[in-house]
Amino acid sequence: MGDRMGSGFGSVGDINGDSLDDFAVSESRQALWHVFYGRRGSALSTTPVWTFDSSGAVLSYPIHGNFLGTGRQMVGFHQSTTELSNGRTIYYYHLYLFRTDS
Repeated sequence: MGDRMGSGFGSVGDINGDSLDDFAVSESRQALWHVFYGRRGSALSTTPVWTFDSSGAVLSYPIHGNFLGTGRQMVGFHQSTTELSNGRTIYYYHLYLFRTDS
């Protein structure tokens, strides 16, 4: 990932329940968001646990919360696209959710 990182970064809460904040980083040239687990100490993981590809659509920022009311944190990414049909603009919105199974 290296020099392609940096147009977006943020905490996504504790999605795997280990009491450490997890985070997402964007790779803007590839229109990707990578989700990483937080770690104790100084070494961060270089392998994402999930990657969201937003190519061909508006790049969104991650949101996090208890979307299903189960008490478990999830990460969500919004993706929107538009289409012209019979002189009308149609907007499509998608919410992609990620959670761990642990």
